[in-house]
Amino acid sequence: MHSMAIDRRSFIQAVAAVGAADFITPALAGFGEDGVYVSGCRQGDGSFAAVLFDARGQDIAVLPVETRLHDTTYSRVLNRAVIFARRPGTLAFVIDLGRREVESTIVSPIGRHFYGHGVFSSDGRILYATENDVASGEGRIGLYDSSDGYRRIGEIHSGGVGPHELLLHPDGSSLVVANGGIMTNPETGREKLDLDTMVSSLARISLEHGDITELVELPKALRLLSLRHLSVDGTGTVWFGAQWEGDGAETPPIVGRYCPGSSLSTLALPEPLARTCQNYVGSVATNARGDLVATSCPKGGRIILWEAATGRIAGEVALEDGCGIAPAADRGFALSSGNGTLIDWSPAGSAALHPARPGTRSWDNHLRRLGQFRA
Repeated sequence: MHSMAIDRRSFIQAVAAVGAADFITPALAGFGEDGVYVSGCRQGDGSFAAVLFDARGQDIAVLPVETRLHDTTYSRVLNRAVIFARRPGTLAFVIDLGRREVESTIVSPIGRHFYGHGVFSSDGRILYATENDVASGEGRIGLYDSSDGYRRIGEIHSGGVGPHELLLHPDGSSLVVANGGIMTNPETGREKLDLDTMVSSLARISLEHGDITELVELPKALRLLSLRHLSVDGTGTVWFGAQWEGDGAETPPIVGRYCPGSSLSTLALPEPLARTCQNYVGSVATNARGDLVATSCPKGGRIILWEAATGRIAGEVALEDGCGIAPAADRGFALSSGNGTLIDWSPAGSAALHPARPGTRSWDNHLRRLGQFRA
């Protein structure tokens, strides 16, 4: 199969061409200080939708789609959000937040599939999406031009296999990508095809040239730890959550940190909490102040809170099948679960926004807050 990867010169030319395009900034939606949240869900009738809701948990818009969803990225400049299908999916949906409607659908090219995550450039002009080159099994970052109907303008290497979440580093000049190491194929669904040779890593990629400027792998003893989800705290430290593909009787560290220019460090959970969490982190998020990081462990029904400065555990929240996490007011978090519950958590206590309503809605893995914060 012909490779669609672009070389360094082509990458620079493509990005420059997008930057030179005429660009009209739509009016921003009036979300207010409390913000608006978005998550995918399965409805009571088995259908799928992207749901926009406010800080009180009240629906703003329910947008039907044809597939299960995973994560969302948001551009304030464009007043658009893009929500991706669950891996290994081939669709992503562009949401016009002003009109509260799905504006268009992005389809991955032949020979590629999405891994459920993406991120906009700071000016909104390029959408970066983690993808798989099905023929080679290598990870790719697809580049989509938002000024031209999200036309795909090329791709760059992710630095590994199975790239999952990626984020735009606060330095504004690089992407950080979690290469989970797990190869999948749309023909075999979510079957893991390479556990015997699996290698997971974090890669830092220059936005100027598309080069991998840093690639950090886990030690051999943690080879079966799949790095999947990312967030960055108020100091610029990247936090990662992982999923263990080895012996379930073991309890390896599933949370860690990465400071650009240094190695990865992991944070151990104490027993019996480590066994409760079942070696699985489903989402990572930092609060609005940047001083607390939350990691969800849906298999164990726990949200673990960490002090960003010290790496110490700051607390835990019991939430059955709780996976979605997003910043809420001040130091708090909004939490969502697969049984339909939404919780507004703060250090002062928790308040359920929507009690569990069995059979009416099941939230998917990720929850995003749209809009800006005021610390």
